[in-house]
Amino acid sequence: VLCRKGLAKRLSEDHKPDRPDERRRIRENKGEVVVMSGVARVASKEAVAWLSESSNSRKKGGPRALAVSRSMGDRDFKGGASPFVIATPEIQR
Repeated sequence: VLCRKGLAKRLSEDHKPDRPDERRRIRENKGEVVVMSGVARVASKEAVAWLSESSNSRKKGGPRALAVSRSMGDRDFKGGASPFVIATPEIQR
């Protein structure tokens, strides 16, 4: 957020998986967006398959899902030729 002449100006938008443009980018890069406990999250297709099995739905230690679609860390989500979680910011000038 930047303050100009007493007014706050947003310089970036939150990169949430439920944004239509982010959801499209994630799916184009072989990721999936799932809603868990009311929160949209990014997960691999393998994780979605694992989570959809009723016997696994309450198990701990299974695949992870992120509530953000852009992140500096989380290498598990950035591997391969088409990473579905990226670190590239989206800024305004």
